[in-house]
Amino acid sequence: MTVETLAFHITDRCQLNCDHCLRDPGLKSLDIDVALVDRLLAEGKQLYNATDASFTGGEPTLHPEFLELVDSAVRHGYKWRMVSNGERFPRVLASLQAEPRRLEALSAFNFSLDGATEATHDLVRGKGSYRTVLGAVSLAIAHEFPVVLQLTVTRANVDEIEEFALLGAQLGAIRVTFGSLQPNGTFHDWALGLKYQEFVRVIERIQRLSEILAIDVTGDEGFNIVQPLFMCESFENKTLHFDPEGNLNLCCRYSGIPAGGDGVEVLANLNEVGLAEAHAGMIQASAETMTARLRALSEGLSDPWDNSPCNFCFKCHGKPHWTAEGPAGPRAERERWRGAWEPSKEKVEIAEARRAELESTGSSER
Repeated sequence: MTVETLAFHITDRCQLNCDHCLRDPGLKSLDIDVALVDRLLAEGKQLYNATDASFTGGEPTLHPEFLELVDSAVRHGYKWRMVSNGERFPRVLASLQAEPRRLEALSAFNFSLDGATEATHDLVRGKGSYRTVLGAVSLAIAHEFPVVLQLTVTRANVDEIEEFALLGAQLGAIRVTFGSLQPNGTFHDWALGLKYQEFVRVIERIQRLSEILAIDVTGDEGFNIVQPLFMCESFENKTLHFDPEGNLNLCCRYSGIPAGGDGVEVLANLNEVGLAEAHAGMIQASAETMTARLRALSEGLSDPWDNSPCNFCFKCHGKPHWTAEGPAGPRAERERWRGAWEPSKEKVEIAEARRAELESTGSSER
């Protein structure tokens, strides 16, 4: 067991309102406590000699003390990276450059795109966001910083996978990575979700791209359906994830979306216990989940989507998940989008049409 990365979901603040977001933008935003992060970084170095820190959100640069978090990671001897929508990048870059050690310890700027084209990206993330993030990417690459482009594969952008990878290569990214979509319990799940056979074809396409392009092309762990008893980085204890309240979570995708049943989400609050004690609970929970996985494999998987280790885990722990008939599991308790964020007629119609399509064909995927 080698704990390499401490991953901090440092804030729920964000300027955008992405359809597939796992957070509820209607709730009051939370910001992780800087002193807690500093303590965890110190404990992570002492217990594991961990080497990497990652900062996500929300939009991590909106944390009021973002630079202090970076400085803490640098002070404790970590390489650091962040995932960003690029909205504040020019200003943030100038602040980072004010202290050279900050950028000397940088491992990568990860920028989120939701399409290779402006129309597709802006449909999911909002008008103007595509040009903004490409401007941030261009600025980072012009300064010769390592850049990763990441795309969450949805019904909206599935036809642009190859174009997206080529865009990353042309821009000078060191890697493009594709994320598997997790349902968030809203009506958007119907519009954005793939059929299982589409999901399988995505895996094949990512593999082909990784073989022919010079830059790294990867898919996240949800795409690993070749190894039935696959263990993710969280379950291998390579990565520990902490949410804005200071909780150790089973996975970065478990924080902030609906939950049901007896599933595990929060393992411990680090404001109350030390990292070693919290980690012990993580080891037990991951072992129990893998035992459930092994049992399911021996009895026969009940749905083709159970082949995805991430989706099986969501299902096992009472989270929204995919089935042959479409999204299942607990739904959001209230409509997430209010006021200016109210769903457009177009998006509602797309979701309703998609629901009807899946309900009429879902049984054929079993």
